[in-house]
Amino acid sequence: MKLSQKAKDKLHRLEILLSISLLLVLFGVFSIGRLGSTTKGNLITAFVSSDIFTQNVDIEIDSSQSYYLSSEQEFKLTSLRLTGSVEGDGIVKIWVEDSEGKQLLVYTNIKKKNPRNLITGFAVAGGNLAITPSQEVLSPLDEQLPEDKIATSGQFYNECVESCFMSATLSPQSSTKLIFQLEEGTKVRLTGLSYTNE
Repeated sequence: MKLSQKAKDKLHRLEILLSISLLLVLFGVFSIGRLGSTTKGNLITAFVSSDIFTQNVDIEIDSSQSYYLSSEQEFKLTSLRLTGSVEGDGIVKIWVEDSEGKQLLVYTNIKKKNPRNLITGFAVAGGNLAITPSQEVLSPLDEQLPEDKIATSGQFYNECVESCFMSATLSPQSSTKLIFQLEEGTKVRLTGLSYTNE
């Protein structure tokens, strides 16, 4: 049976498309395996459980300021999530800053005007981080929002923007900080934090 030129062209395009798809799938499988691997030679790894520590706190912040995070024993902080509420309609940003000055955004109340609802959850255990005010004086946040964003108020729960996966060493002499940046007239009440460690 002889194929027309048009049929041959379609068949050739289909072969190319299938070849490219197969390469992309193989590349994806091997890339994901290598990104998740911590041991040389492993191509695919499974979920590694880690203890999540939570602790209740009661800190009210009504101006931009920072707090030191420390612990009785030295360990590496590998994630940090915050729970609390915002009162007022100003912008709030909460950062964690390690001893080298690297900042990761933990929470902001800047949201898209029409957000999608997301539901998350995880296990809990007891925790013991010390949170003490620093003497650092910070200026109020003064920022203009783009038209498609809005500063929200109300509850936030287990928020981590950039601090879901991190690495900061905590100890009794730790210089790791939580930095609260607020617009004037806005308050934050921090009621809980959750973290993992190594």
